[in-house]
Amino acid sequence: MRDCAVYRCGKIISIERLANVVVGTGTNGQLRGFGKVTRDLTERKNAEEAKQKFVQEQSARLAADALNKAKDLFFATLSHELRSPLTPILGWTRLLLAGKLDQDSQIRGLKVIQRNVKTQARLIEDILDVSRIITGVLSFLVRISFRRDSPSNSGILMSQTIAA
Repeated sequence: MRDCAVYRCGKIISIERLANVVVGTGTNGQLRGFGKVTRDLTERKNAEEAKQKFVQEQSARLAADALNKAKDLFFATLSHELRSPLTPILGWTRLLLAGKLDQDSQIRGLKVIQRNVKTQARLIEDILDVSRIITGVLSFLVRISFRRDSPSNSGILMSQTIAA
């Protein structure tokens, strides 16, 4: 039986009580005496609690390390994805500013710049959507289009805000 005991000084300890009854061997079977053993389990209990706390802290540390690695990977990927469209934009801008391209090359360069700026804008919008999800509010537009002969039935636009 495990229990607690309190010393006179107020210290509380964990104990285990073991009781032995000593019965006489005589003919009447009278109780000759009673023996009681109490074992202090405080150190064992404290060691078990410390071990459990250590295991919990180690688990939390491993989870935090995994989260940090995932965050680092996310930022490395994000950085790469944000830089990728900038390379052709900068290259074509330098070529256009040099003024040595023919008109077809200039048009091709402007189309490349436009396509990459749109890609960059989509990436930034996706990042902002993630931020909106994290903060608990996400707005989205749903467009349902009907293809008919009449231009008045071109579509319905719905807007919805979701609170997480």
